[in-house]
Amino acid sequence: MPIETKPQIDALINVIVLLRPEWNRAGVFSVLKKAHEEGNPLLLRPFEDIVVACTRKAADPKTRGPAPLLMEGRHWDTNGSGPAPNVHPDTGYDTTVPVEPCPDHEGWSAHNCGGCAADILAGLRPPEYKGLPYDPHKHGRVS
Repeated sequence: MPIETKPQIDALINVIVLLRPEWNRAGVFSVLKKAHEEGNPLLLRPFEDIVVACTRKAADPKTRGPAPLLMEGRHWDTNGSGPAPNVHPDTGYDTTVPVEPCPDHEGWSAHNCGGCAADILAGLRPPEYKGLPYDPHKHGRVS
């Protein structure tokens, strides 16, 4: 079933902004709103497909802003036939783009590390250390 409720919209925006904190909620919401107002057929797809496609696109470091989230592209290949070409099946990352691993959170890339994002939201890491090595003892953040 497609997006039908405000909690679904909020959850989608939260995931996208968690992956790309430099994109603000209002910008992501305006992309969704514009797509809805224009009758974008991609919004008629099941909610799970929309979430997968939008997170794949947000996780792609070549995506500069939220506008392409609801445009046709390889990130929409969620029909069960496998990932889009050059997309890692486990992470959804475009494998043609070199990805630096996060030095503090194994399994995450430095540019969109979920561990760093969670630390920042919890107040455990300054935003300027996203994707960089951070030791609160060295940086005087432990009280």
